[in-house]
Amino acid sequence: NTPLKERKDGKEDKVEDGAASANVDDATTPVDSRQTTPAATPALTDDEGGPSREDTEKKEKEDRDLLLSWLSPAGFQVNSPTVAAAIETDRDAVRRITALEIPVGDSASILRAGAGGEIVEKSGAEATSTPGGSGSNSVKKRDFARVLEIYQEVVVAEEKAKRSSSSGKKRPPPPSSSKHRGKSARTGSNSSSAGKSSSKPAQQGNPIIIVPNAMTSAITMINAGFFLGKDAVFVPRVQAMKNPAAGKRGGTITITRRFNQRLGGGEITYDIIDNPATRLKKDEWDRVVAVVCQGASWQFKGWRYSDPVDLFSRTFGFYVGLEGATVPAELQGWNCKTGKVSRDRRGGDNICLAGFWNGLEEFMAVHKQELFN
Repeated sequence: NTPLKERKDGKEDKVEDGAASANVDDATTPVDSRQTTPAATPALTDDEGGPSREDTEKKEKEDRDLLLSWLSPAGFQVNSPTVAAAIETDRDAVRRITALEIPVGDSASILRAGAGGEIVEKSGAEATSTPGGSGSNSVKKRDFARVLEIYQEVVVAEEKAKRSSSSGKKRPPPPSSSKHRGKSARTGSNSSSAGKSSSKPAQQGNPIIIVPNAMTSAITMINAGFFLGKDAVFVPRVQAMKNPAAGKRGGTITITRRFNQRLGGGEITYDIIDNPATRLKKDEWDRVVAVVCQGASWQFKGWRYSDPVDLFSRTFGFYVGLEGATVPAELQGWNCKTGKVSRDRRGGDNICLAGFWNGLEEFMAVHKQELFN
């Protein structure tokens, strides 16, 4: 009995030791949070105190009404004649200030921005406190007009030199007798004096704007009248063809526009064509002031100035492209400005038109002043 009891006691001790070690392992082993499943929180129903659908819709309606009341113009109407007159006075002042704005695009426009030599009246306190002032109540603005005049004189001299060099290639043979010699001398002196007294005559006819003849271009004779005319809006070619007022290929569109106030504020009439190779004579090319280019040099085939470099040194170049379309690579080497229009959004039309007309008037003020008369 004794050995059997001892064996049983030994087994019981081993079982107790194993249970103790298992409890220690359970206490030191970290618990994996991924293996634990959180208890799902049941959604509250209407019976358990949750918001009902009617309450939610009512709250959304109240928020929407509150937002609309914030955006409503109620209470902001001008009912007082005094306030309305003051607002109209402010609008007139803004229009006058806007008319004096000068867009700066190149060196010539910067020189004109400081030109004028206007007299600005000052108060007595400002006149006495001006450093180095003589106490007068007026000050003269910086005047760069003389610099611009010198630049224009240089341009005219270069053009005369080019004409004289081209006309002097063929010289008449020297006279064979003294009689001829005296006659030629008198003739030469008379012609030289006549040349000195003659000035550059004013151009006869309207300034000319050339648009592309290809139907793949954004601006053609079909929609040029809407874009450059009084409507000042881009109309796609398909829509413009349905309008009875659309232009026709090979025809002429005449538009009248008032140029900038700083250039005199007068009106000037332009002729828009698309076939200069067959329409214009040699002397009429001097009236070409702008070319709306398509982006390919074959557009100028048969023109008097078929080289793009030569053409855009004599005219104002402008490219009108559609938003999202790539600008032709050939256009990058030309003296040509670019503008973008959208097929369906008309908000950017004014930006494109402002770039065209401001650039054209700047070009004409320097190179085509005789066309302003």
